[in-house]
Amino acid sequence: MLLQMFIIRQLANKGTAQALYTFIESLPERPIPLSFARIKRRLMLTSPNNQQNRVINKAIDELKAVGYLDGDVVKRMVNGT
Repeated sequence: MLLQMFIIRQLANKGTAQALYTFIESLPERPIPLSFARIKRRLMLTSPNNQQNRVINKAIDELKAVGYLDGDVVKRMVNGT
C-alpha cells in the first residue's frame, strides 16, 4: 500500500481524517458504499453514537478539502423512518 505523503501532510493534526484515509486506501478498488458502522468499527470510535457521526462527517469533509474524496454522504432509511 503506497500512501500519498502530501495528503498525510495536509491532514496533520487531523487524526481521524488520517485514519480514515489509511482505511480507505487499504480497501480493494471500488469498495463504495461504506457504511458508518463499518468505519466506526475500523476506527474503533468509543464516544456516543451522535458524536461518532460528527467526527466521521468532519473527517470526510477534511478529506474532501484536500481533494482526496469527492461525493456525498447518503443517509439510509432504516425501518421506513
